[in-house]
Amino acid sequence: MPRREWHALSKRHNAADGPLPARPQGATPIRQLCVMALAKGAPFTASHALIWRIGVALNGTESMMRYTSVPAKFQLKWPPLTGAGRIDPIPDDVVTKPKIVSQQLIAETRLFRVEQLGLEFSNGEKRVYERLLGGKTGSVLVIPMLDDETVLLIREYSAGSQDYQLALPKGRMEPGEDPLQAANREMQEEVGYAARELEILKTFTIAPAYIQHHTYAILARDLYPQQLVGDEPEPIEVVPWKLSDWDNLIAQPDFTEARSIAALCLARNVLT
Repeated sequence: MPRREWHALSKRHNAADGPLPARPQGATPIRQLCVMALAKGAPFTASHALIWRIGVALNGTESMMRYTSVPAKFQLKWPPLTGAGRIDPIPDDVVTKPKIVSQQLIAETRLFRVEQLGLEFSNGEKRVYERLLGGKTGSVLVIPMLDDETVLLIREYSAGSQDYQLALPKGRMEPGEDPLQAANREMQEEVGYAARELEILKTFTIAPAYIQHHTYAILARDLYPQQLVGDEPEPIEVVPWKLSDWDNLIAQPDFTEARSIAALCLARNVLT
C-alpha cells in the first residue's frame, strides 16, 4: 500500500474495522505523531493546542490524557476538534509566553514610537525584536449604512501610498472616548452623519508581529444628518456604494485598504 494511502487509512481507522494493514517503512501515523509531539514534557505552546485536538479526534480523550503532558486546564476546557468545530483562542495561563528581559524606546517622532524588546522563549532561545507602538486608546473603523443596501465610503489622500484611496471612515480615539463615541464623532466629521445604532463587530490588528495597535470595526445604522468640523486638510469625497455591487467594489484599483475590506465582509454577513 502506498504511504500516502496508508496515512489516510490510519486517520479514519477504528478498532471495529479490524487490524490496520502493516505501516509502510518510514511512515508514522498521524495519531502516533500527535502523541509523540505532546509527550516530551516541553512547555505548552499555541501550536500544541491544535495538535492536542487532532489527537483527541483520532485517539480519544482517555488515550491522549494518559500518554501526553498537555495541561489539564486545557484538556478540560475544549471539546475534541470536529470537521465543523471552531478553534478557540488559547488562554494566557495555558501557553508559555516569551519572557521580556529588556525593553527600551529607541526612536520617537511626532506620530511614531519604536520600541526594542529583548525576549527569552520557553525553550531558552533569545531574540531582539523591534515594534511600532500604537496609541494608548486605539482607533475606530466605521461601516456607515445609509440604508440596508448602501454603505458610505470616503475617498481621501493617503500619504503612505501617495494616492487617493477609497475606504471606510476611520480615525483614532480621543482621550476619554469609548469606541462607539469615537465612531459617531468620526462619521460626523467625515461623512456628515451620526448614528442611533452602533455595534462593534470585531477588533482588528495590523501586522501584529511589528505593530502594537488595535482598531474597532463598528457597524453604524439608523443614520441622520449631522456635521462636525474635523482636521482634514481638504474636503473628503463621500461615495455611496451598494453592497449588491460588491464584486465591482473589490475590483476598484483604489480600494485596497485591508481593514476596510475585512470590515465590509463582516458587515455583509450581519446584514444578509
